[in-house]
Amino acid sequence: DFNRVWDEATLDGDRESRELRRARALRPVVGAADYLLDIHSMQHATAPLMMAGMTQKSVDLAKRIRIPELIVRDEGHKAGRRMRDYGGFGDPASPKNALLVECGQHWERGSASSRRLC
Repeated sequence: DFNRVWDEATLDGDRESRELRRARALRPVVGAADYLLDIHSMQHATAPLMMAGMTQKSVDLAKRIRIPELIVRDEGHKAGRRMRDYGGFGDPASPKNALLVECGQHWERGSASSRRLC
């Protein structure tokens, strides 16, 4: 999963997959970014939401953006580090900042229109 490979050990390791090749190719672009908005759809039907990491700066950014209104603060995914938490994005001392936005359920027709709100 492209959004579960964003730790140095995985990106620099021996594991191979299409998603890892994509992440490795995009790594310099992601690493150079000051702000990151990672837009997704999700498995379960729910209202659009922002997933801020554990840093206060990501929660503050979500509050400033305000759409979608629901903000979830989580420690990440058990299957691997998200792009939202990669490098300086997950470092409270870094000025880099990121959010993950979930715009609705996979394959749900309304999710596409929700993306315009995200």
